[in-house]
Amino acid sequence: VALRAELAERLGFENWADFKIDGRMAKDGATALRFLVGLRERLAERNRADYAQPLAFKKELDPQATKLDPWDLTYLSY
Repeated sequence: VALRAELAERLGFENWADFKIDGRMAKDGATALRFLVGLRERLAERNRADYAQPLAFKKELDPQATKLDPWDLTYLSY
């Protein structure tokens, strides 16, 4: 990591990400990071929605259920 940072600096870039992204669609590391943060937020929303459906089904079977266990997904998908 230190060598990458040094190489990027010697080549005139602020960091390794800017060096690797140079000339690509994102243009710089900050733009790529903003994209990834936005993607994470949208995926988190989708994950909550995807989690709610099997949890609702589990609550039909066990009204006291409050969370899904890893083995519940296979069981509830049948």
